[in-house]
Amino acid sequence: MALPAAVASALTLLKQGPVQGVFDPDTQNIEVFVRGGIDLTFIRVQEEAAIDLLGVYDLYTAGESVEFELALPELSLNILRVVYADGLYDSDNTYMGFGQAAGISMQGIAEAWRFRPWQTRTSGTLQIELWKVAPVGDATLAQQVTDPWTFTQRFRALPDVSQTNGLLIGKLTMPARS
Repeated sequence: MALPAAVASALTLLKQGPVQGVFDPDTQNIEVFVRGGIDLTFIRVQEEAAIDLLGVYDLYTAGESVEFELALPELSLNILRVVYADGLYDSDNTYMGFGQAAGISMQGIAEAWRFRPWQTRTSGTLQIELWKVAPVGDATLAQQVTDPWTFTQRFRALPDVSQTNGLLIGKLTMPARS
């Protein structure tokens, strides 16, 4: 007995990863699935204010960011657009070039990201939105005997100074409790 098409499609997505990531959700809306889930690191840099008599008297914020690494289990131009946001594409979308001159601002190519559990993919579920995300560091393309090609890339959320203070990086939306 064959599985219904919707069930077969859902199982295929589950094999790809438990987390749905949408790159540039307002325009391109490129959907990717993350193998093995995702760990976001919320980085808060603080500087100490020390005085002679007491030692550390206060802490001052010196910036915040979010970093995460994605293992993307497919080899497609959509994935390459995520991993190499600064790449050059031909008009037929048949290839992507890479290799840029030094000095390119990542703020200029950073895009919005939205993460949700893939099963529920609605606005009523837990979601993480980051306003400006850019790839950082090296990307790895690996292929194993039993697994598809997988790109692994580290990303960093950059501040969006057009946002309100306290929302410069993004927001975490919690679902309503029933």
